[in-house]
Amino acid sequence: MKYTKFTHEMDVFLLESMQSTNPLLAPHGTRLAAWKELASQLGRKVCNNAEACTWQICRDRAKALLHMHEHGQEKKLYKNSSSQQENKRKEELLIALRKSIPEKTFLALKKVSPNKKLKTAHAMPASAVVLQPLRPLPRQENAQPNTQPLLSSVLNALKTESSLSKGMNENSRKRKEMHEEPQNELKEMNRVIERSIQLDVEMREKDTRIRHEELDLHEKLIEYLNTNINNISSKFQHKLLQLIERKLSFDMEQRKKDIELRQEELAVQRKLLQLLTKDE
Repeated sequence: MKYTKFTHEMDVFLLESMQSTNPLLAPHGTRLAAWKELASQLGRKVCNNAEACTWQICRDRAKALLHMHEHGQEKKLYKNSSSQQENKRKEELLIALRKSIPEKTFLALKKVSPNKKLKTAHAMPASAVVLQPLRPLPRQENAQPNTQPLLSSVLNALKTESSLSKGMNENSRKRKEMHEEPQNELKEMNRVIERSIQLDVEMREKDTRIRHEELDLHEKLIEYLNTNINNISSKFQHKLLQLIERKLSFDMEQRKKDIELRQEELAVQRKLLQLLTKDE
């Protein structure tokens, strides 16, 4: 339920309405209808909407105003007022409303914490508490012997066992770490090789796609030259020839480097295979 922040005008209208029709004093079975009617009037007055305020909001605000006035909480009570005249008007309405409510009905509105009741009911005056002096215990002839040396021995043995167990756990942890280090290195190497293979496949696919695009471009150029060779100037033909020669030279050089690099990769892979299969 969304609560509405009450203004001074809303408080005054609520208190004035309760002077004529007070739901707190309505007969049993009609109080809910009375609160709903009051909420509807307040909604129409403030927001031009009869459903803007709920009856629970009006009921809780009325109880809160009475509570603040009863306990002298003037700062909260007059927080939304802007002048002494408004404060006086609100106080007059609260005094009149308080006088119209019977004492029994007003006491029923107060909320008493059950914890406070419990504390009050079980409270004990300080005079009822009597401290008795401590009396020495009688000495027993068949008293048990002092067990302090035995306890000390047991505690020392437990400490020694705990130290040994801690040392064994430490050694076990170190051996486990030494065993896991090569395994971790192998896992990392496998991950690097898998990534390298993936990159190699991607680069080859990209290179193949670019070569296909170059072939398509060259085929289109050949078709154009076959059709328009007579219309192309010799100067442009010479420049085009230089570009093609430079492209061929660059491609041949790159292919040569690529072949050399592939041969080195194959040599390294053969060594790796020999290392992995020498025990078989």
